[in-house]
Amino acid sequence: MAAKSNKIDPADFTAWSDRAEAWIVKAIKTLLVLLILSQVALQFPDIRQWLASADHSEGVPYRNSPP
Repeated sequence: MAAKSNKIDPADFTAWSDRAEAWIVKAIKTLLVLLILSQVALQFPDIRQWLASADHSEGVPYRNSPP
């Protein structure tokens, strides 16, 4: 009975790590785009009211408060 070798081929590991790195880079880029889009969307009052439920729970806005 031949003993099974537990050695990992460096070429296999390099190929796997390149694929994993590419996936991680794509995921980071996607999350960055989603972050930017969500921040831009929150600049519009109608969208902000729909997305952020805490907005209507806030007090009187500083600009509208009496002097």
